[in-house]
Amino acid sequence: HAGDPGITDKTVKIGVSAPLTGPVAAVGAVSEGIRTKVAAVNAAGGVKMGDGKTRTIELVIQDDGIDPQRTLSNVRKMSEQSDVFAFVGISGTPNNQAIGKYVEQKKIPNLFMYSGVQELPEGPNWMIGLVPSFTTEAAAFAEYLKANKAEAKVALLFLNTETGLTFKAAFADALKGSRLQVV
Repeated sequence: HAGDPGITDKTVKIGVSAPLTGPVAAVGAVSEGIRTKVAAVNAAGGVKMGDGKTRTIELVIQDDGIDPQRTLSNVRKMSEQSDVFAFVGISGTPNNQAIGKYVEQKKIPNLFMYSGVQELPEGPNWMIGLVPSFTTEAAAFAEYLKANKAEAKVALLFLNTETGLTFKAAFADALKGSRLQVV
């Protein structure tokens, strides 16, 4: 409704904190995809909201360099100074974990998180993922291999992080009872 943070009679303001620089700047392309979609929606007249009004989307994008503390700082700034209604497409499990308590306390939606962790303990009522969980992804790869390469030897390269270890454990679990070998 108009009057809610980030919503006027004509606009709704959405925030994105993304790694536009740094070691995974390529992931920042997610924000460019969001910018492109928002431009198309606005060019088509905006988005019709639950109160029956059509609004254009104002997008605020800030660089976090995939640093969770910069993400938290950006989110606070966009909430408290730019008055955004919601966040969208924030990348990285640690980054979304860093903002979980904040978005929960402030009741700010964090939509389409770009993180494959199934459940984040902080902010569960205000955070919705986009990508399949690492467990789901690992199971899909395992099912493909079981159906198409039932006796294969598989080399698994993974990051020695929570992300990589979660995928590795889920993949091993999904292969149980098969003739596939991880080498």
